[in-house]
Amino acid sequence: MTAITIVGAGPVGLRAAINLRKQGWLVNVLEEHEQIGVPENCSGLISKKESDALKLNLEDAMVNEIKGGRIYSPKGKMIQIEKQGTVAYLIKRRKLDQNMAREAEKLGVNLLKKTKFIEKKEDKILVKKEDKEELLDTKILIGADGVNSNVRKIIQPNYSKVNFVHSVQITAEGSFDKDFVEVYFGDYAENFFAWIIPESKTRARIGLGTTLGNPLKENLGKFVEEKNLEIEPQNIASFLIPIGPPMEKVCIGNTMLAGDAAFQTKASTGGGIITGIAAADVLSETINDHFKHKRPLEMYNKDVGSLNRELMIHWKLRKYFNSLSYEQMNKLIEQAKKFGIEDFLNKEGEMDFISGFIGKLFKNPKFILMLPQLVKALAF
Repeated sequence: MTAITIVGAGPVGLRAAINLRKQGWLVNVLEEHEQIGVPENCSGLISKKESDALKLNLEDAMVNEIKGGRIYSPKGKMIQIEKQGTVAYLIKRRKLDQNMAREAEKLGVNLLKKTKFIEKKEDKILVKKEDKEELLDTKILIGADGVNSNVRKIIQPNYSKVNFVHSVQITAEGSFDKDFVEVYFGDYAENFFAWIIPESKTRARIGLGTTLGNPLKENLGKFVEEKNLEIEPQNIASFLIPIGPPMEKVCIGNTMLAGDAAFQTKASTGGGIITGIAAADVLSETINDHFKHKRPLEMYNKDVGSLNRELMIHWKLRKYFNSLSYEQMNKLIEQAKKFGIEDFLNKEGEMDFISGFIGKLFKNPKFILMLPQLVKALAF
């Protein structure tokens, strides 16, 4: 019997597969698409610090190195964050996935493409491979099948639509500052933001997220027109982004979740590659302990607690920002700039694991007058 079946051959599922195979366990990975990494529904921006720490294989995946970011209020007030050296990598997500898939297969992971998970039946799962259905044996089922997870329905059948935003992204030719990501707040991106992520001086990924039901292409056109972007669009993609709180229960019986499927994403920005891979590392250790020491699989709900606490901060910040009117947001950004938030972020800012950064912010005397807003944001 195959010990473990992972649904989804993205970076989260493949990271778990690689870890578990190195620990000696048999692993199947199911991927419903014919090609790994396709479609490429991702902005591809990841933290240098965390990706280096996780030792991600970015061979042939690197597109650009980002030095900082500019955040614009609805009225155009700008906060600039600039680190010494590279702070983030812009990558081709497809290449990262393919690099990880090659490593997994070299280790002996059984990668089944064009194979879709249908449902679970005790220690068997029903899959559809091309046009044929079949049952596979498994001791553990892991859902790493993304935002529209089918495996999640086993643990939590209904998940509110308010926990998602819909996004659209184009790649475009134009003139850009290759060192800075730009983030814009405005009515074209209700409850989220728009972005410009440069691939080079002449090419960028431009997109936005907005509440479900809003017109994506029209809003993107409005953003491009409002910011006077002289661009030549090359392609377009649309995808959901999970912005809800991390799921508290991510394991029931022998079914487990990781990554976007478990809302292990940063609700503040929608980023999930780094946090999803971190969750995969926790999950694989829990499974290894289960097989070696008979530790219950449901301890994963507790083991992932440290990561969830970080993600809850991101979620509270998202809820707080969504509660602000554009006038309040303008005022907050102006006040933060006045009190020296740029210098503070240049020294202390983090992209993913921000609890330490938040603690330093509370202790900084420069921001004493902003404490009511900070407390409200984190208690929201």
